[in-house]
Amino acid sequence: MLFKSKKSLFNYLLKLIRIGSGSQGVCYLDKANGKIYKIFHDFYDDDLEEEFKVNYTKEEFTKFSKISNDTYVFPEEIIMVGFKVCGYITKYARGLDLCGINPFTINLDTFTSDIINAHQGVKQLSQDQIMSYDVLYNILYGVNGFKIIDTTDYSFTDLDYQALHKQNKEYFDRAVKLFLVSNLFNSFVNTQKDLKEMYKDADSLEFLKLFRQRLSEQLGNEVLYLRDAKDLVKYTKNTDYIRTLTL
Repeated sequence: MLFKSKKSLFNYLLKLIRIGSGSQGVCYLDKANGKIYKIFHDFYDDDLEEEFKVNYTKEEFTKFSKISNDTYVFPEEIIMVGFKVCGYITKYARGLDLCGINPFTINLDTFTSDIINAHQGVKQLSQDQIMSYDVLYNILYGVNGFKIIDTTDYSFTDLDYQALHKQNKEYFDRAVKLFLVSNLFNSFVNTQKDLKEMYKDADSLEFLKLFRQRLSEQLGNEVLYLRDAKDLVKYTKNTDYIRTLTL
């Protein structure tokens, strides 16, 4: 999308809904077409010295524009003012940051199905020879399952498929296991050798299956929501997972 001036882009953004900002830029939602417009911080800072400005290229944000993946959200189009790249457009991913969701509210049957679907997305990403990076704080979760955003730093790679898939999957699985356990069930997991080992190394789906089984055995009832196991929680504030809500 090309704009003749900063003013014309500002006027366009006034019609959209500002939904938040991150380290890279500010995001706006166009409800009419279900798209997100992400504008880089540089665009707003007229006083920023030239040496600190980032000169993005079109190729950085269009390299995955033809890749279709139900789990990973890629830029679809760039936003330019004149010859300068000022941001990009991507589809709107409904959901909340995984680190900001109360895990006690999650239906574990649904969560299990959504993990299976996300693993398919990870597999497809690896088949497309794309290397992801740590996704810990870039996962959204909602009625449409898992969506992974901020994928602009990903890259194509010649890495062997098996090694690439293992790496991409470990990033996702680590985030899911931290969401389920960290700050809450660490003590419970650490008291059982096999569960502790799975927490460190296993597939998130396999871990969740055993984790849920052990919680249910301990309580004498099937655990459908983690809130069913609140009596087993020993809340500890630590640094391995930064939750953005107070439990």
